[in-house]
This record gives sequence, structure tokens and C-alpha cells, in this order.
Amino acid sequence: MATNIIGSTELKTANNDSVTDDTYDAVVVLPDAYATDDSAMPATPLMFPVGGEYRASPTTYTDGDATVDQSDVNGNKKVAEQYMPVYEDNTIGVAKVEHRYSYGRVTADGQVKSGAGLIHTISIAGLTATPTAGLVTVYDSLTETGTVVYAEWVFATVVGHTITLDVSVSTGIYVGFDATLANAQITVAYR
Repeated sequence: MATNIIGSTELKTANNDSVTDDTYDAVVVLPDAYATDDSAMPATPLMFPVGGEYRASPTTYTDGDATVDQSDVNGNKKVAEQYMPVYEDNTIGVAKVEHRYSYGRVTADGQVKSGAGLIHTISIAGLTATPTAGLVTVYDSLTETGTVVYAEWVFATVVGHTITLDVSVSTGIYVGFDATLANAQITVAYR
């Protein structure tokens, strides 16, 4: 086995040729300490791979192989996230945030969701050309009691519309129709 030369004026090349220069004061690792890319790494390697190599396409390694850092065509180190967040679109360089909600539609008193959550929107529209006017109330509750989140009078001339709330609820979502409200539909988008 070759030895390391430390603090010497004699430098050994990879071919074990001697080079003498008074300016050298280095640690030189001789050929038996080199590892070949994509080959088995010894349990106690004598080297630490430093630097990078340009490759047009990445190498596929197997368990226990020595690896080489790879660079792009400009010498920049290639770095890839192992587990890319699902919201990233690296093709156009943006993080996409999509709102995804469940929904419940009621045409009379009814529970939309049980448990804590978030009310994103409430959409109100007539089921017929002339709904019977009345009050619709949305509760943070499992029944038609408790904390009122939103209330609106619905008239016979109602035009379908949506109200954005983005509010949290702790108990559930319940939509209540007063005694006169009829022929109306309420859709709640929630998480």
C-alpha cells in the first residue's frame, strides 16, 4: 500500500511519478486510495470525494456504491429535492396553491358537517323562479342552536350569489331555514 506524503517537497502523481518542487506542502493521496465512480465504496474509505463531474444524464447507483457529485454544463452543483413538495411546479417555477373543499347542499334545515373545520363559502340560490322569502342562518353547531356564523334574508327576487367567509368552526356546520323560507338552496363549501 502506498503512503501519504505530508509536508514533503516531493509530490507523487497518480501514476506514482515523483515531482519535486519547493512550493509543495500538501497531503497527497496515492492511487490505491482513489475510488471509481459507481463502484463499491470500502467500509473505511481512504478518500473523501470532492468536486463534481458534468454528466448530461444522471448515473443510477446501487446500494453501497461510491458516488460523485454532479455538475451542470456551467459547473454548478446539481441539487434535486429527494421528496419534492407536491405543490411545486418546477417547469414554470411556481408553488401552486389550490383550494380544495368539500361541499354540502341543503334545501331545508340540515347538518352539513360535524366537527371542527372551515367554512369557505356559502352560495344561496332559488330552487324555483320565486322562492318564498325567509331567513337562512348558518351555525357553528350540530343543530339549529348555538353560535351564528352567518345569516341572510332570502327574498323572492333572490339572484344566486356566493359569500366568501373563510372562518373556522369548532363544533360543526348546520344550516337553518326559518319557518317561512322555502324553495331555496344553500351550498356550503368547507374543509
